[in-house]
Amino acid sequence: RSWDDFHTCASEVLSRCPVEAATIWESLRQESRKIQFQGNLQELCSARGRLASAQGSPAAETNQATLRGSATPLHPRLLALLALPLLLPRL
Repeated sequence: RSWDDFHTCASEVLSRCPVEAATIWESLRQESRKIQFQGNLQELCSARGRLASAQGSPAAETNQATLRGSATPLHPRLLALLALPLLLPRL
């Protein structure tokens, strides 16, 4: 359910600013060409931090996505608290 809500919200926002959405989409498309990975999105996201640290990429090539991928994971209780509003039905 929370994914459906997110998708609906994101679609509404992106439909209001098509030029910016197209720019973001093109940027993502170009970045995706740099990644040589076969698998699903979950595997890619979970492997990204391990791949970046194993390859020891130069600091100049480090971007925000790489930093997020190698960040320390949140404590499970904190993660549950942060996710709680997404799981509760809207009143």
